[in-house]
Amino acid sequence: MLGRAFMPAVVNANNYITSPYYQPYLSPNLKLITHLSGSDQVAWTDAVAQTQANHPNTLIGTYHSSRDAQYANSFTTYPHRAVPREGLTSSQILMTEPSLPEAYVVDYRQTAARKYLVKNIVNDVAATGSKLAYLDNVSHDETGFAIPWSTTMSVMTDVASQLHTLGKRVIVNAAWVPGVTSDTSVTQLIASGVDGVSLEMGFSSSVRNDITRINKAMTQYRRMLDSGLTVVFVGLGSATGQPDTIENNES
Repeated sequence: MLGRAFMPAVVNANNYITSPYYQPYLSPNLKLITHLSGSDQVAWTDAVAQTQANHPNTLIGTYHSSRDAQYANSFTTYPHRAVPREGLTSSQILMTEPSLPEAYVVDYRQTAARKYLVKNIVNDVAATGSKLAYLDNVSHDETGFAIPWSTTMSVMTDVASQLHTLGKRVIVNAAWVPGVTSDTSVTQLIASGVDGVSLEMGFSSSVRNDITRINKAMTQYRRMLDSGLTVVFVGLGSATGQPDTIENNES
């Protein structure tokens, strides 16, 4: 297989990762941190420097929503997770995020809104200096999202191509389940040009208890790996009956 499946990874870490309590949980083989955030830019910079000093071969990314906008006064961490809401009209907003009322989903079916979203994601990632963009909220219409997966993948193509020119890699957190999602969806993901995919539902009981779906999932994983994608498995504690603690929720 040409790609890599990452288990020694930390997903969405905060600057607590540098605390004496948390350090023992870090694997000496840690290769990837999808995102390291801080209460402000100073705290984030210190956390990145300390983590990089202890793990010089670890790739540390910048988290960014692939679809969200927020007003400037609603940002509570650094790097900022969304594009500025101030630059969008109400007609360019699809809806508010169900679990995050201060965040607004950009209707990137509209050309102007799409260009604004892509431009600001790229600028936000570039400003951090991180070598990896971890894009969340990459949602699929087969799970109820209003925008077709093909449109979402075309936006990811725009983001990835621009970040690649800046020397950045792109991993997307895809909201679908291998073994259940269609082969066409996997083909479109591979064709988008992103460098990897993070899967929070890779261990879903709806797949692991069904041999047909297990076989389909394995075929889809192999296709992604053979295409050169990095595949990150996010082991949610609740998927295996464990509490959703920090330790249980990491890959």
